[in-house]
Order: sequence, then structure tokens, then C-alpha cells
Amino acid sequence: MIVATQEAIWLMHILKEIGYEQVGPSLISLDNQSTIALTKNPILHQITKHVEIQAHFIREKVLNGTLQLQYCLSNKKLY
Repeated sequence: MIVATQEAIWLMHILKEIGYEQVGPSLISLDNQSTIALTKNPILHQITKHVEIQAHFIREKVLNGTLQLQYCLSNKKLY
């Protein structure tokens, strides 16, 4: 998810430079509800401390409207 978030932000910056500014948030579909919950919950547990920086980065992007996370069943995802 962190790689997808970084790529989405990079693409938004590139598109803005060539004149195509994005109006709404980028939508990232995930098949892991725990990951989505982790980015929404500001209290990180001891077992997730190794992903704390990445979760804060993604949470910041969700809160400022750059990114939107959506749950999607594994068999419905497009790869």
C-alpha cells in the first residue's frame, strides 16, 4: 500500500506539471480491511510499530484528501 500511495502522489505531481491537475482524491482499492483500519486508527499497537511511519504517512494523505482507501474483494481487484 505504501508503494501504491507513493506512486499515486508521484503521478499527481507529474500530471500537475503538464497541466492536468487532479480535482479529487486518488482511490486505492485494498483487499485487506485490517490495513484500512490501521490507517484510520491513530493508536498503533505494539505489534505494528514497525509500520508506524508508513501508516502515519498514509493516514496523513487520507486526512488531507489526497488519498481515499476502499475495500475490495480479492477476486474483484484488477491487477
